[in-house]
Amino acid sequence: METVIKAFMSIFFCLCTVILSVGFISASINARNADMFLSDAVAKIENSNYSSSVIAAVEKDAKEHSPEYDLQVNVYQAKNDATKKYGTATLKYHYRIGFISLDELHELHADIR
Repeated sequence: METVIKAFMSIFFCLCTVILSVGFISASINARNADMFLSDAVAKIENSNYSSSVIAAVEKDAKEHSPEYDLQVNVYQAKNDATKKYGTATLKYHYRIGFISLDELHELHADIR
């Protein structure tokens, strides 16, 4: 009887470990995807020379890509050079691991030059 209990406990703990590992891997993939999305968005904005229509399209793509993505782009103009622009991009997304009920709001920041 003792062996049966140990076997079931071992299977239970192995199953919990597998489920937790899948949760960590899933959350890691979601974080990597958010980072790649922000990098692509920054590249599009830089290549368009800070076009307002491209910025609006990228912000719209963020909402369509994932309803949890919130992309905010701020563009500034240099004081001493009217042709020089720069900016920042911030992507907010949820980092979730369901098995342990972890849900945090993460932010990624990128400079646009």
